[in-house]
Amino acid sequence: MFTRINHWLERRIIKRSAINNQQWLAAFNSLPLLTGLDDQEKKTLKELAILFLHKKSFEGAQGVVVTQPMAMIIALQACLLILKFDIKVFSGWYSVIVY
Repeated sequence: MFTRINHWLERRIIKRSAINNQQWLAAFNSLPLLTGLDDQEKKTLKELAILFLHKKSFEGAQGVVVTQPMAMIIALQACLLILKFDIKVFSGWYSVIVY
């Protein structure tokens, strides 16, 4: 039962994401390593990145200001590692520190 509720909550977070397609396209285009992905893999990666952005805090170190495009690019790269897995792989992470 909790799995179904969790899945529903994740679908809701993804659906209500404030990041538009143009912003995602820019983030994807800035990472040449993603060009080999097919459409389904890109969709899955985007959804994982949305959940990653929702669940993790981004903190800049030594005066670094983390912008939304920076956070999106970091999330895409992090989630590429777990593309065939579940976002729960990162459940022990609470924040991302950017140097």
